[in-house]
Amino acid sequence: MTLDGLLALVAAVVAVYAIPRPSTRESIKLFAPLWLLLSSLLLPAIAIIAADCVDKLSPWQLLPSARFILEKAAFLLPVGVFCFAGYRWWCAKLKKRHEQKFMDFIAICQRDGDFAELVRIVEKNCDQLPSLFRPETLYRLFDPRFVSIMVKARCWVHLDLLGQKDVQSAMPRFSWALKVVLKELLTAETSPLRSEFITPLGRPVESDEEKLLDKTFMNPEWYISDGEIKFDGILDGFCTEVLRSGRYDEDYNRSDSLYSSYYGGATSMSCPLFMSVKMYLRAVDLGVEANIHLCTTCLVQIFQEIAKRSRYSVGVWESNREIVDHPTPFSVLLETVVTDLEEVAANARPDPDEPDSAPRGDAWKDVIRAWADCVFWLVAQWDGDEESDSTELVKPEFARGFVENYLRFIIESWCVSQHAKKGEDPWVNVPIEKLTEAVSLHGRRAKNEGMDVLNRIRDENYSKLGDELYDLIRPKLEVAPA
Repeated sequence: MTLDGLLALVAAVVAVYAIPRPSTRESIKLFAPLWLLLSSLLLPAIAIIAADCVDKLSPWQLLPSARFILEKAAFLLPVGVFCFAGYRWWCAKLKKRHEQKFMDFIAICQRDGDFAELVRIVEKNCDQLPSLFRPETLYRLFDPRFVSIMVKARCWVHLDLLGQKDVQSAMPRFSWALKVVLKELLTAETSPLRSEFITPLGRPVESDEEKLLDKTFMNPEWYISDGEIKFDGILDGFCTEVLRSGRYDEDYNRSDSLYSSYYGGATSMSCPLFMSVKMYLRAVDLGVEANIHLCTTCLVQIFQEIAKRSRYSVGVWESNREIVDHPTPFSVLLETVVTDLEEVAANARPDPDEPDSAPRGDAWKDVIRAWADCVFWLVAQWDGDEESDSTELVKPEFARGFVENYLRFIIESWCVSQHAKKGEDPWVNVPIEKLTEAVSLHGRRAKNEGMDVLNRIRDENYSKLGDELYDLIRPKLEVAPA
């Protein structure tokens, strides 16, 4: 290589650093240090000068092959170093010694709003990041603006990070990072969560998204960190924040036939409240199957917060006969919580025809308790004035329907127990026990409504409600204070 060629190479190096965007330039510096590139230019310059010195000594024929060796070295050295630097940049493997430079690189990406290079680096090091860097560095990756841009671009790198087993233990404030990501996923126009619930309507979940969901939101163990359930407070806080903002109070108390639609145009698929509730209920269902106790108290709190925002209006609840059972989005949300809890309990109930179908553990008891709390809290809110619709949360028959379903569940469980010829059956005793607790907690109105529904079931000659079972349930409903 001649000096002219070396100068051309220097110009190429300067162009590499000058032309790209600041974030790309910083990523090159992160994996290809400037001193390495400068040394790869300085050594060839020395070799070229040495080759000229060899020419001047040629009359004495000292080292006749030296010039050839020096010229080739002057060419191969920078080319080899540049190839090595390019390979390191492309592989983008981070080391512990890179932490400070990586933090500076993140700051530059945040300043310029350019996250393409950051995403590439994080994706290549996703498995190692928790063990490489301190929590302060990991927190910077969950900058709300970065998360928002990635979710809008359908890049789920943050969800992949949250799915890593070591991330929760490496980040003491894991709940903060989860809240940032969850908020974006639930409010985005497209996300793996929405795809998961659109799938039954005919839209397939992309395989990569499905794998991410299996590691995170559809994995009951993921909700538990160091033996503690940390997700329930995040879900409760998110839903409470959305509800208390008041932006749904008016629209969600109006009739909306599309909200409960089972077709692709369902407006519930763009509702963060609906998506968050369905997501956690799905996790609870999976948790019951694996006997993992997920907190259901947050579902009761969300149910109550939704109900407090609901308003019963005769004009709305009676106007649309097609959706008279749940005419408003708020009523759909209430029904979703209760019916899904009922479905989880029913799925966990053993089949009398299969002796080996008994449930493992007792995680299902939490579901029964939450179901009873929701049902009897709602009927206890009615003030008894059916002529007025200004203070009622829902139509009285709507709440009574929940009570009837709960009592019928007890009856069905009793019938299953009788068919299996069991003695003390927890699937009869536990729902009755939770019924007692709920009625005692919510007072006279819950007791009266429960008794009215129980008597109505008996008066309808419901064949499965025998005197023995009736006498078993009635005293439990009479325990509430007058």
